[in-house]
Amino acid sequence: MRIPQVSFGGLAVLAIAARAAGRILRIDGGPGIGKTAAFDKIGDALAIPASRRLKVNLSGAAPSEASGFAAFRDGGLEWLPPSWLPLASVVGDAPFLLFLDEFPDWDASVQALFRSVVDPDGQPQIGPHKLPAGLVLVLAGNRATDGSRTSRTISAPITSRALTVELVPDRDEVLTHFAGAGLGSTVAWQFLAFASAEQAAGLFAPPVPSPWDGAPFPTPRGWEAASLVEQAGTPESALRTAWAGILGEAAGDALWAFRQAIHRWAPSVAAVRAGAETLDPYGDPLKASAVTAAAVRIAVRETLADPAASVAAGAVDWLVDRVLSKAGPERGQAGYRAAIASGLPLDAHPRASLFTPDAA
Repeated sequence: MRIPQVSFGGLAVLAIAARAAGRILRIDGGPGIGKTAAFDKIGDALAIPASRRLKVNLSGAAPSEASGFAAFRDGGLEWLPPSWLPLASVVGDAPFLLFLDEFPDWDASVQALFRSVVDPDGQPQIGPHKLPAGLVLVLAGNRATDGSRTSRTISAPITSRALTVELVPDRDEVLTHFAGAGLGSTVAWQFLAFASAEQAAGLFAPPVPSPWDGAPFPTPRGWEAASLVEQAGTPESALRTAWAGILGEAAGDALWAFRQAIHRWAPSVAAVRAGAETLDPYGDPLKASAVTAAAVRIAVRETLADPAASVAAGAVDWLVDRVLSKAGPERGQAGYRAAIASGLPLDAHPRASLFTPDAA
């Protein structure tokens, strides 16, 4: 059976729905696509303070690390809880987010202990230990099909207590995240932004290779790492190898080729800018993407002194009229977003509406 799919941006509303239904939120998905990053997004959506959020990974742990252990105390035998467990007697019954990371890799006996967190009387517990009545439980992890040799199929009793979704990466969401992290001007960001859907297919976040052979492959987390490697000033002699070692040979080589194309076709920007050449979105797709990326870089560099005044004075009209509006809807919107991510406020340009999603 197929598990319903959701992008990172859709998790918040489903977390609210799961909480309203008294269900565990279970998030399946491949490595590097943002499952762990969902921790804070879900906490924010549910307005749970950071001090009442806990992320736990008990991969390889024994059952006692979840349920505690018996010990003699004050002359009697007492069942002591593990130190990490958020006991209701300690943290109260207000909403508390407990995020169980890499849950399918946990021992089956440890997984089974968490069935009792969905309890008819409204007081979740693990073994004899009562947890907050407002507990929000999220399970996240890979499946065996995601290249994990230790992942187990989640048992039916747990699944019956859960709202289960498969997290799938969305390129626009990832690009927005990278731009917010200051990576909007990197070649890796530009490659993903300017690539058509056909170009990006298989290079952004493909399924884990099967059979799994241990070789690197592209994931959103890998693209972020490729941006960071570039931003760190890695020497050109090592950059191609680093990219291939993070993203795999195919994606790494494609990214390298795009970087070389930006330099190779940068002179065409001058011809397009002067009106001597028209950008052809239906010609060589790599050239169209590279020229658009190079044009954005040039415009950003030329307006560094006062980007807002430059836009108002028409200094980037050539970029809008002769590059972005001629590059095709997908590349035009990508260039528009790239300029904004790099500090050039094209959203203040009189013809900015050409590059909004509704105009595509």
